[in-house]
Amino acid sequence: MTPSPRSRGAASVRALALALPLSVAAQPAGPPPAAAESQVQRMASFEVTGSRIKRLDTEGPLPVISITRDEIFRTGVTDTQQFIRKLPQNSLGYTNEAVFGFTPGAAGANLRGLGVEYTLTLINGRRVSPFPIGAGATASFTNTQTIPLAAVEKVEILTDGASAIYGSDAVAGVINYVLRKEFNGFEVTTGYLNTFNADLATPTFTITGGVSNGRASALVFADWQTRNALYRRDRAWSRSSDHSDVGGLNILTLGGQQPTGYPAFLRAVNAAGVANGPTYAASATPYTTQQLLQNLPGTTNWNNAITDPNTEASLSPETERYTFATMFDYKLTPALTSFSELSYSRLKTFNSVHPVSLDSFGETVAGVGNLVVPAANPYNPLGVNRTDGGVPTDVRVWYRMRDFGQRVSNVTNNSLRLLTGLKGSLFSGWEWQGAAAHMSEEAVSYDTGHTSRSQLRNILRGSTAATALNVFGAFSGGPTPTNQDALRQQASAARTLDAKFSTWLYDLSASGTLGEFLGRRIGVAAGTEYRREKIQQVRDTATANGEITASGGGSNLFGQRNATSIFAELSVPVTNRIELQVAGRHEDFSDFGTAFKPKYAVSVRPTSWALVRGSYAEGFRAPALIQLFSAQNVSFQGGVVVDPQRRNPSTPSQVAAYSSLRTVSGGNPNLKPEESRSYYGGVVLEPTGGLLKGFSFSVDWANIYVYDRIQVPSVAVSMNQNDPAVVIRAPATAEDRALNQPGEVTEIRLTFQNLAKRITEGLDFGVNYRLNTERLGRWEFGWRGSWLYKFVTQSSSINAQVENRGTSGLPEWRWVGDVTWRMGEWKTNLSLNYVGMTDAFYQPQAIAGTLPTRWVDLKRWVTADVQVERRLPWLRDTSLVVGVDNVTNEPPPFYDQNAEAYDARIANPFGAMYYLKLTRKF
Repeated sequence: MTPSPRSRGAASVRALALALPLSVAAQPAGPPPAAAESQVQRMASFEVTGSRIKRLDTEGPLPVISITRDEIFRTGVTDTQQFIRKLPQNSLGYTNEAVFGFTPGAAGANLRGLGVEYTLTLINGRRVSPFPIGAGATASFTNTQTIPLAAVEKVEILTDGASAIYGSDAVAGVINYVLRKEFNGFEVTTGYLNTFNADLATPTFTITGGVSNGRASALVFADWQTRNALYRRDRAWSRSSDHSDVGGLNILTLGGQQPTGYPAFLRAVNAAGVANGPTYAASATPYTTQQLLQNLPGTTNWNNAITDPNTEASLSPETERYTFATMFDYKLTPALTSFSELSYSRLKTFNSVHPVSLDSFGETVAGVGNLVVPAANPYNPLGVNRTDGGVPTDVRVWYRMRDFGQRVSNVTNNSLRLLTGLKGSLFSGWEWQGAAAHMSEEAVSYDTGHTSRSQLRNILRGSTAATALNVFGAFSGGPTPTNQDALRQQASAARTLDAKFSTWLYDLSASGTLGEFLGRRIGVAAGTEYRREKIQQVRDTATANGEITASGGGSNLFGQRNATSIFAELSVPVTNRIELQVAGRHEDFSDFGTAFKPKYAVSVRPTSWALVRGSYAEGFRAPALIQLFSAQNVSFQGGVVVDPQRRNPSTPSQVAAYSSLRTVSGGNPNLKPEESRSYYGGVVLEPTGGLLKGFSFSVDWANIYVYDRIQVPSVAVSMNQNDPAVVIRAPATAEDRALNQPGEVTEIRLTFQNLAKRITEGLDFGVNYRLNTERLGRWEFGWRGSWLYKFVTQSSSINAQVENRGTSGLPEWRWVGDVTWRMGEWKTNLSLNYVGMTDAFYQPQAIAGTLPTRWVDLKRWVTADVQVERRLPWLRDTSLVVGVDNVTNEPPPFYDQNAEAYDARIANPFGAMYYLKLTRKF
């Protein structure tokens, strides 16, 4: 196992020491076991996330964090993803700050840092349809951006594996959003949020109305929110890609790579069409060929031509969201109730980034796609009009295409959820329910500012002033540029993608008791579920054919599958103080087979104020439809690929190697499910009397081991493994047989495979103390933290395990502490948020050896939030909330491995933000 670059034990101790005096608020351990039968009134049972068996106490064998509506809005968040990012157990979640990535306008939760695909999201205990584009283009996840936070009553987070209860994906845990139901009256909330030093204006407006009586209840909710964009130029630390002035790297020339120019940088090409020799900089001021040959690296004209993408790109996109939801329950008979839910959300995201960069320096294969600029182009300063009398030559260019405009992305995400069902009571306390649901998630993107590769090639190869594109600025030997706007229009192109994931779900379950043992109920639950899932991704023809310049292309995707499951759960009181839970789930998938996963949990109450619990669970994640059914594409591997199985027949002392090796990538219908094993143990303490009344403490340990993880193998791994199904070889020649070696490689199939492993281990802490006083009001002190002290990855069986804790967006420590004071019409909350120090590993890829590999510390990120609420007695049922997040305007830790200069996985770029919210109830 490869150790972390430096020990963090001391840092961990310091982080804990800093956190303990502060004391977001952990939930209490709950009341002692159910009251005896002699009590006049028996408590009503209820269901807690992680079990389908209703119970009388909030704390059982499983670790569930319950966060109320009041606690959520104390944090000042305006959407679900902001709330998720504040959870100490969440790490490396996708955000919608970068809509030009694989998941435009989407964001996801990531418990334990295992990956967004391992956290299952529920609404009212049922699955949510996945986003139609996978994280990293492959991993299925739920888009939390479409869940209406203002309609949420509470959030329950199970931090233990739950595949035996909920099926696939619940490897790292479950987040269940419980929506509001019983509400009488009408409520209007309007709000406004902005930063102090940029225009991130975010107005919000929410309407909630409901009626409830003994037989029926109905609730209608509508929400609107819009937010302005934040640009890199709006922040001092991200205004430039050159971070050398603050001791960082210059991203523009990292590793000796060629920067992009406007006008273009150019190189002459040889007879084979390869760019070699010096690189020259064209200029926006008139110049001759002789002057061009002096425009070398370090000169004024060279530096003036370098373009910095940070002057034009955004940090956070412009967004607009509409959400509508309604819930309706109707009691048909005393023993039968119908229920229905309808929700619709539309999120529009608008983002702009720097123009496309045209790089034809590295192209070595001549042909129809070759973007060489010929000598015949009249604007070419080394071509037919060169002024130094030299031989006209073709050139290749590195050019930031500013004259084509910025790339602009318009993304619309539509989310629909329709559910209807029946529930009722049977005999002896047994209850049942069944439902049918249709859910769909759609992402439609329209990206402009791109170019058609073939059309761009045509206008670069024009031979007259009116047919040739000028990318060389003010070359004095060429003609006056004409018809340029028309030529750019001719080559302009847009990318479109229409992706949709649809789910049909039908379920039936029942729960009740099998009697009592030692005065406690023997609980049981069982049920069945059927899902039909369908995905489609349709791209425009140019994108699908790889015709868009500087774009990887992508094929259309169509896939579907059915999944049928049966599950059962048993809760047995072994003694008055010991409870045992056993659960199992069998799932049958139409595309890859079956899976059965068990779970065993136990809780022990040595006293009425203490709980000790633990569990063992097996889990799985079904291959995503994208991983199974995406089309296979052919490409050619750049660089040199070494073949350790062969020697060079002409020089047997040398290992054989290939260039431009044919590779096939895409889906693999033969994938197996990913498997996992999780271990959990925890203690909850809640004294019920004396000075410690109102105090609670919890600590939970979790270890999760994921194996057969799906990923695309590297070329090196594939060559070393030499699997004949992956590495396709020609028949061995006579020379090969003489050397006792296989034939040459003709193709590598880099499709998805079950290869990798991940192991995570850590501790979760919760502390809470409530104090009521007559003169000083009510006080609540809370602290919730997570210590990730192990995160091991292994990309394949032939690679070593690597320890990643404290690196790559995985801080060892994260915690949130808060203090809340209530008195009369006033309520005040102060929160402190801590993200621990991480390491960033730099290994420049452009030119090996030009910069040393190194570890760089990213400092801790500590921010404070404050909120004040005042109920306005002169306006009936009206309250005003004023708050500031990141009061001290702490910038994110400096991170010069990307142009943005911060790591979006652990911080945000907004700085200090103020908000106001006015609520009126009728």
